[in-house]
Amino acid sequence: MPSLPRNFNTEIASVKRDPYLLLLGSRLLNPDEVLQGRGKGEYKAYDDLLKDGHCFSVLQKRYLAVIAREWSVEPASKDKIDQKAADMVKYHLQSLASRADDDDLLATGFDRTCYNLLDAILKGFKPAEILWQNDGKEFYPSQVKARSQQRFNFAINEAGKWELRLLTLEDMIDGEAVTKLYPKKFFTHICGATDDNPYGMGLGRTLWWNVFFKKQGIKFWLQFVDKFASPTAIGKYKRGATKEQKSTLLEALEAIATDAGVAIPDDLEIMLLEASRSGSINCYESLAKYMDGEISKTVLGETLTTEIGSRGSYAAANTHNEVRKELTKADSDLLSDTLNRTLIKWDVQLNLPDAKPPRLWRNFEEAEDLNGRSQRDKTLFDMGFKLKKESVTEIYGDHYEEVEQGGGEATDEQFLTNSGVQGGAGVQGSRGAGGEDTADMSESVDFGSIIDRVLKWQGLSIGVEFLPGQVRFPGRKHSKKLRSAYGHIRGYSGNDDEALDCYIYPGLLLDEPEGSDRIFQISQISPEDGDFDEFKMLIGYANLKTARDAYLAEMPIDYLGGVQEVTVESLEQYKRTPVSLSTSRSLPIATNFAETEKDGADLYATQLQERSAPIITDWIEQIRGLVQESESFEEARDRLFELFPKLDTTDLTEIMTQAMMATEALGRFEVVQEAGTLEA
Repeated sequence: MPSLPRNFNTEIASVKRDPYLLLLGSRLLNPDEVLQGRGKGEYKAYDDLLKDGHCFSVLQKRYLAVIAREWSVEPASKDKIDQKAADMVKYHLQSLASRADDDDLLATGFDRTCYNLLDAILKGFKPAEILWQNDGKEFYPSQVKARSQQRFNFAINEAGKWELRLLTLEDMIDGEAVTKLYPKKFFTHICGATDDNPYGMGLGRTLWWNVFFKKQGIKFWLQFVDKFASPTAIGKYKRGATKEQKSTLLEALEAIATDAGVAIPDDLEIMLLEASRSGSINCYESLAKYMDGEISKTVLGETLTTEIGSRGSYAAANTHNEVRKELTKADSDLLSDTLNRTLIKWDVQLNLPDAKPPRLWRNFEEAEDLNGRSQRDKTLFDMGFKLKKESVTEIYGDHYEEVEQGGGEATDEQFLTNSGVQGGAGVQGSRGAGGEDTADMSESVDFGSIIDRVLKWQGLSIGVEFLPGQVRFPGRKHSKKLRSAYGHIRGYSGNDDEALDCYIYPGLLLDEPEGSDRIFQISQISPEDGDFDEFKMLIGYANLKTARDAYLAEMPIDYLGGVQEVTVESLEQYKRTPVSLSTSRSLPIATNFAETEKDGADLYATQLQERSAPIITDWIEQIRGLVQESESFEEARDRLFELFPKLDTTDLTEIMTQAMMATEALGRFEVVQEAGTLEA
């Protein structure tokens, strides 16, 4: 291997050769202009920032966001000695302060030590001193004491490297080279440091101006209030007044200032002078709020997690929170890096010199959103894939059991049971299944919806469009396999002049109905803008929470505006004027079609039109509602193909048959009558 060219591993632009460094001998002055100018070189200027409530709050939030994360120690490898080193370091950190001397009142645990070291975020750097103990078996850190920045500075050593110096009573100028005199004793956590500036760049140099302008604004605000909130009292005395009279007047003015009553002679006069103003007090408040916003952005990188305005965006708030999390993770990584290369490395070197130092880190992995995961798993199931039993246990825990369903697709009865209905036999009979349909054609035509059955409940007539387990909006992106039944309250319309839709407790559909007599109203909103969309009713659920959970099982939470219990009587406001149809679902048999005062087929045609009109109107309304609910021409076409076989033609067929038989009989009668006339 060829040797390195000359000076390849030599630092040429070293700090020792920098002509622009502000050095006092070998000691570097902190280049922070705010600290040197406004703070006169004292870090107390940055401590005073914590007197501002908002500044203290956001700094606390940033510090504690790191401490709140769980920490762990990861071995460098799978070797036994490295595993042992990791276990040892973890035990030492967990036992920090608990093994300190009993008379040390300020001993701190590991999390508190980390909290103290995070002071570097504000001031740039934070020195710390390790107190080691030896119990005869091993060395261990009994305490890690964070020290004041005022006592330390940085200087250039003989090798041209930065070294930490401690100012003492014996050496107040350059200080002691503690890292050289006391190895493995002192270390420094630094934020924003560069190769040319070991002091780091803390947030204090930016925050100082924000807090300063805020304080000045509030100072003028208070002066404004003092000046304009209460009038200035002025006393007048006549020329040549005695000292006693002047003294009496001054006492009266002082009494007014303290809100006390006054009594003065009639030759003295007091008047109140109210200052006029043209400016607005809002400018001071706006300035204070603006500075608070700048403080939040400086410390947290955002504002929405600390300041809620009159209007807000959920998405924007989430974005701001992600920014804050990124800062927190960066703070944690920098602090862990400092401890890994100092305290933890030295602990291993003192006790297990042949081991590789482990790595300290804090966990920032967020817990998985099980609700979102379950929605994804459900989508995969609908596509034909299902999770293995082991995966369900691993993801969701071991407190779930598989629902036994006899194999294959769940029946409606099984689905009802899984939906929360206990016991019960089958679902009430429906059209085409041999059961009697309870619908009466004398009721109103309701928006042309395709009705599976009509449920009578609490005096209401509920058109059931979908049973539990059936898919609503099949083939569309909003496709949903329902847990509850879905339909509408017949004869009622919502605020949008559409059907008053409702979710129906599955137990109400059993042969022996189960459920409550309560009704709840959901205020459904638009997830795009949060505006009110429509009301949805929930019928037969036990309580408010059950109703809310049933709605959220069908719709995303973004649609939920609110839920409240209502009465059946309160629904009268939604009642529509019914459109009359025939008086009976089963039309009377026209056995006497030919018995009429009028002659000819025109009369029969009129009767046929009158008797078939309600049936055809019902079909038209169903088709109209279907088209209105469709989002595209293709969807309307497909749904029409599905609808046509379901249209009930029984009654129309019977009427047409009767009309044709009567017409044929009438024709024969007229022929016979004409033949008899001719013969006569």
